[in-house]
Amino acid sequence: MPAGRQDVRRLSPARRAPGAVRALAPSTDGSVWVGTLSGLTHVWPTRFTTHRTGRDLARDFVWQVQAMRDNSLWLATNAPGVVRLSDGVLTPVATRPPLPDRQVLAIGESRDGSTWLAFRGGGIGQVRDGKFQYEGLLPGAAPVEVRTILDARKREL
Repeated sequence: MPAGRQDVRRLSPARRAPGAVRALAPSTDGSVWVGTLSGLTHVWPTRFTTHRTGRDLARDFVWQVQAMRDNSLWLATNAPGVVRLSDGVLTPVATRPPLPDRQVLAIGESRDGSTWLAFRGGGIGQVRDGKFQYEGLLPGAAPVEVRTILDARKREL
């Protein structure tokens, strides 16, 4: 596509992702991953596929979709924990120690390769090399629900 040109397409109802859209993540191949109330949908210009409960996901409601530098996706659903999609296979993310038994609301990847997670009820944690460190809340702080995690230029979140 020439520089400065925008290509916008409207999907017909027959080619639309099922369910209300909650999250979007662009893919390196020009497609888009869509987190919906009905699962995870991968949308290309001419077709789409959907991963749903029972077949692929523990729960349908995909709250957050984060495209990672290694071309995998991390998904937060309405169940505790996160799921990783890599090479077409969905697997729960296992860490030592395990993640808190709370829903993940936001996922972000920092420049050093760490993945940061924000939890329902407050608190954040870092996953790096399969190890999890819960940062929690500051003493005396009210629970704040973080919905977006961004990597700042100074290597801070």
